[in-house]
Amino acid sequence: LKNRGLTINTTVEYTYSVAMSNGEYDQAAFGEEWVDAPSHQFLMPYDRPHDFALTLYTSKLPWDINASLTGTYLSGLPYTPLIKRGRDYNEDLKNKYTKRSPDTKEVNISFSKDIEMQNYELKLGLNIFNLFNFSNSIDIYQLTGNSDDPGEHYTKEIGLPSSGKFLSSAYYDRPWYYGSPTQVNFFIQINYK
Repeated sequence: LKNRGLTINTTVEYTYSVAMSNGEYDQAAFGEEWVDAPSHQFLMPYDRPHDFALTLYTSKLPWDINASLTGTYLSGLPYTPLIKRGRDYNEDLKNKYTKRSPDTKEVNISFSKDIEMQNYELKLGLNIFNLFNFSNSIDIYQLTGNSDDPGEHYTKEIGLPSSGKFLSSAYYDRPWYYGSPTQVNFFIQINYK
């Protein structure tokens, strides 16, 4: 949905979709023999059922400043849970992609100002990404489904001697499992006529 020509223009987008198949890859691409038998369908690892975006835009602020505000929401990605087999944990292949990682949300804001010169146009701007500093998971531990805690199975020996050795509590600190925090970018753009 869009509206235009008002003081504040709006765009609202929503998509509902389901990605299911009986294989993550086209088996023909790997040269495997074709088997004429039905196969169980399951969610794909890239399935995101809900995708919502809202954008507000105006070019009618004082001093001819342009501004936009964009908010997005995405469902979390599916993952295969781990089940205990003896002392270890393995993927539960009978229930592929039946768990879902946390949802992702973000709000971005942008300001820009165009300055007309003789032979070129100068654009000054400010972008703030992840305005509210949402902590969005990019990757998760399959045992717990979150980015902070790998599970008691892995952390039970942290800080405890185990045959003369022990793990630091920072061993499982993985900041790269999260998206970027708030970022502020200034920019200058020159467009020649």
